[in-house]
Amino acid sequence: PTVSHFGNFSAKEEKAETKRTFGLDKNYDGAQITDSQVKEKFTISNYSFKYEDNLFLGLAGAIGYSMEGPRIELEVSYETFDVKNQDNSYKNDAHMYYLLAREVDNSSPTKPQVNKSVLLKNEGLTDFSIMLNACYDIITDNIPFSPYICAGVGADLVSMFNSINPKL
Repeated sequence: PTVSHFGNFSAKEEKAETKRTFGLDKNYDGAQITDSQVKEKFTISNYSFKYEDNLFLGLAGAIGYSMEGPRIELEVSYETFDVKNQDNSYKNDAHMYYLLAREVDNSSPTKPQVNKSVLLKNEGLTDFSIMLNACYDIITDNIPFSPYICAGVGADLVSMFNSINPKL
């Protein structure tokens, strides 16, 4: 089991400035949204995703091989976090939709400008980690514990918005 400790989560475009973010109206009816409906449908200004705690959808394991002093270890973990429907008040998966507004409406800055935005759907966050360690156990008969030193290399692959972002 894992408790999510994610702060406020937001997104932005790499090649365009995001003026403001918007969440889909809580009472979204599930119908397709046209460009002309963006102002009426995306009503929650500065929307941020929250993630559910992970009670069962995670795996972790380690395996190693030890010799007289040196040892190697391989660690792997996998976790998924669903997008939280805050207060269970969003209908038809509205809590998963996120609008990045490149421009806001001049007459109402809390509304996105039509045809100047990008729509994202967040179906959750997945984290896959792998770590390879080389260790050396300092074996002595004189002390009741076994000191050791380790060096390792690893990668963390985070998938969000159907995009994988590796971290080494």
